[in-house]
Amino acid sequence: MRDETEPTTSIPDDDAAFSILRASGPYQTVAATAKVIRGSRSKAYQLAHAGRLEFVKLDGKTLVRTESIVAYLLTAQPWAPSDNAAKALAARKARRETNPDNSEVAA
Repeated sequence: MRDETEPTTSIPDDDAAFSILRASGPYQTVAATAKVIRGSRSKAYQLAHAGRLEFVKLDGKTLVRTESIVAYLLTAQPWAPSDNAAKALAARKARRETNPDNSEVAA
């Protein structure tokens, strides 16, 4: 169990998903980081410029602190479906009701 005084950006001991990162060391390559975040190397650099990932230089190689990757991943929000489709359907219905003579033209 984690000590509650630990900062929230540390790797949770009880989470198997983060154990792979923990085992691979304190730094990751940019390419490995891109795979972990399911993005591109460019996305990793964008996140670094935004202050969301911490890059370091070691012997001329650009690396990413594992803790910063985990901290970024912990900011993920639960997915919820949007209501855009319902809004579009309601808008089409409203257009048909206000202008019944102009039925939609098939493409």
